[in-house]
Amino acid sequence: MTTLSQLPSQPRRQSRPAVRPPSLAAVLVGLVPLLALGAMTATAEAKSATPWQPGLKHATRLLVGAQPSPSGALELYAGFAVRLEPEWKTYWRAPGTAGGIPPLFDLSGSENVASHTVQFPMPNRYVDETGSTLGYKDNVVFPILITPADPSRPVRLRIKALFGVCKTICIPAEAAHSLTVAPAKLFSIPPALARAVRAVPPRQNFGETGAPELGVVDASFQAGKPGTVTIEVEHAKGADLPDVFLAPPQGAMFEGLKTTPVSATRTRVSARLPGWIEASAIRGKPVEIALRHGDTTRSVIWTVPAK
Repeated sequence: MTTLSQLPSQPRRQSRPAVRPPSLAAVLVGLVPLLALGAMTATAEAKSATPWQPGLKHATRLLVGAQPSPSGALELYAGFAVRLEPEWKTYWRAPGTAGGIPPLFDLSGSENVASHTVQFPMPNRYVDETGSTLGYKDNVVFPILITPADPSRPVRLRIKALFGVCKTICIPAEAAHSLTVAPAKLFSIPPALARAVRAVPPRQNFGETGAPELGVVDASFQAGKPGTVTIEVEHAKGADLPDVFLAPPQGAMFEGLKTTPVSATRTRVSARLPGWIEASAIRGKPVEIALRHGDTTRSVIWTVPAK
């Protein structure tokens, strides 16, 4: 028979000193810095953005911030942000064959602005029974690079925008926002605006390919009924062909985009003018070509020959 003395002994628990919960006063003292930090963050956000302005199936706001340029100088950016309801879209600088309204921005009411440049993040292509739409779903921010007339003085931004939102039909939309900022006191950029700036395809000269390899190395225009644009895209080897977006001069449009592989590193893309648009509508004028191949993007400006 097993006796109590033969049972394995249990380890003795070590006594621990009692731990008293912190007092309410100590908790409040610890929260003060966190509350102050939250208030400072909210104040900073309030100064760098306007409230959301509701519209039909969308909302808009204005963001502002600064970040270092490649040269080290601070660049002042405004960002026109559009938040869309599910399945609704807004447009790139060229809306696509399905039609639509490309966004237009008016900063003429601004003060202490010497110049501005509207930039467009790389678009997406949406295809349905009405054709192809070039643009964005969910959320998009259009960066606007601002050059102050006097960087030491406040900049008063007044931006009016005309754009379109679409699900099955295009609905015109308008919005106006204003914000005053001191460029010399801006040292950061809102995350949404920073992402939008990074999403703008880098500008590259016609004929260059860069690294990773991607670029427009040849282009031509054949007049006729209809007139046809043909471009040659050089790119790195890959299973997929490059995606090409064409933005013709204002008052013109392209249709019938056709992509044909020429070799493992070269693709030919052609598009035609509708029959009612004369060749003179694009002769001597710039066409923006946005390219995407894998994770690489580029933007190339090609001027159509005058003759």
